[in-house]
Amino acid sequence: MRILHTIAVLTAALAVTACMSKEKSHFVGECVNSGRAVSSCECTFDKLTDKYGTREFMLNTYGDNTTDEFRADARRVVQECKN
Repeated sequence: MRILHTIAVLTAALAVTACMSKEKSHFVGECVNSGRAVSSCECTFDKLTDKYGTREFMLNTYGDNTTDEFRADARRVVQECKN
């Protein structure tokens, strides 16, 4: 019975990961590697992409022309997502 439970949990975890976009997966991976919790990284991505959209989020995060507004929002969201 315990083995079936473990298999069910692993299957659910894989299903969640499979649903994650490549952009979110990339950001969360880098964020976790910097020492933050997965939940905090996912929260940050979700809140910023809700406001900016995935394309603008990626351009502001990895591009050369990050706007001051995005920087301020990112600082605020990181703090919100820590709690």
